[in-house]
Amino acid sequence: MTGQERKKVVGYIQQLYAVERKARDAEATKQLRLEEAFPVANELGMWIGREIKTTLPKSQIGKAMDYAAHRWDPLTEHLKDGSLWILRFGWADTKKQQIY
Repeated sequence: MTGQERKKVVGYIQQLYAVERKARDAEATKQLRLEEAFPVANELGMWIGREIKTTLPKSQIGKAMDYAAHRWDPLTEHLKDGSLWILRFGWADTKKQQIY
């Protein structure tokens, strides 16, 4: 993976977190995610689908792509539910459970 490709992937992730920073209540968050985060996640997923074919499967990025590709539905579930949020470590949980 080139430096430019790394910047592209980091850019996708930064865009997803930027949407989360705008989020307020559950309904508004859901709408915001559908309008702004869904297209970014879709681009990221398509990029992974293209690049995984030419990436060494045992490399760190190959393992990360394989992980994401095989768990894409759970990784993007938060896009359909405004009461779920993204944690810094990449998984979703309910806001209510994460308050304390």
